[in-house]
Amino acid sequence: MRKVLLLTVMCFALLGSAIAQQSVSGTVVSESDGLGLPGVTISEKGTGNGVLTDTNGKFSIKVASGKSTLVFSFIGMQAVEESVNDR
Repeated sequence: MRKVLLLTVMCFALLGSAIAQQSVSGTVVSESDGLGLPGVTISEKGTGNGVLTDTNGKFSIKVASGKSTLVFSFIGMQAVEESVNDR
C-alpha cells in the first residue's frame, strides 16, 4: 500500500513539473543583413538548459513558466539576456 501511495505522489509531482514549462521558439538574425545566425547558444539563465540555433538561426527551448531569462551568446559577440515573462 505504501509503495502504491509513493508511486502516485511521484507521478503527480512529475506531472506538475512538466506542466510548469513553456516552449519558446524564434529566429536569431544578424543586425547587419537580417540573415539567420547558425550556432548561437541559447540557455536558460541559472540552469543547465540550453540549445543551439540551426543553420537558419531557428531555435526552440522549453523553459520554466514565469520569469525565465534567456541568454544568447555567440563567439566573438557580447552575450545578450532577454526576459521571457510568459510571452
